[in-house]
Formats: sequence, structure tokens, C-alpha cells
Amino acid sequence: MTDEKKKPQFNMKTLLICMGVGLIVSIALGQQKSTPPTATQIKENQERRAAYVCREFIEKKLRDPRSAVYDHTKRFVIQKSDNVWIATITFTAKNAFNGTVKNTMQCEVQRESNGDYLLLKMRALSI
Repeated sequence: MTDEKKKPQFNMKTLLICMGVGLIVSIALGQQKSTPPTATQIKENQERRAAYVCREFIEKKLRDPRSAVYDHTKRFVIQKSDNVWIATITFTAKNAFNGTVKNTMQCEVQRESNGDYLLLKMRALSI
């Protein structure tokens, strides 16, 4: 009697079956439909997008846009109407004298039918 351990033997047929099952499972999981976003999620996404667009418009006005540091705790977005949002954003940035200044800007942006945003108004708020 030999004390050799028997090694499991895999044949090509077993390997192909395992690969086929794995492929079928991965295809089935990949084809699961995700649930549509809720109204709250849609609103949050629109608010985030409005704030991001406002930041883009602000940076176009800055002398040194790379110096801008945004205070995310002081960012407020409200929906004025169906496609119009007002975003208030606080940030610091370098001025013309290379000094860092704290600013609060308010942008009113409108989402167009093609998904682009149009700046309606932008103004500096006193701190």
C-alpha cells in the first residue's frame, strides 16, 4: 500500500464547464438593471452640478484660479425655479497684490435643454 496523496485531477471538460458557468453568471450580473435615481438624488445631483458650474464661472474671473480654495462647509444651493439655481460659494484666492482674500460669490445659473448651463447673474456678497 502506498502513502501517496492522490492529487485531484482536472480534465478539460471540467475546466470548460466552470468557465462557462462563470461567464453566464458574470453576464447575468452585468445585465441587472440599476434602479432609477430617486427625486432626492436627482435634486442633489442638480444642486451639485449648479455649484460646480458656479465655481467654473468664478474661476474664469479670478487672476489666479489655481490659488482658489473652496470652503465646502459654506456652500449653499437653492432651486429658484424648474431650471434655475442660485449657488452661494465661499472661497479664498489670491488678489492682484498676491494677498489671499476670502470671498463669497453668488451665481444664478440656468440649465438649458441641451444640458449646458448659462450664467444669469453673478455677484460678490459682503462677508
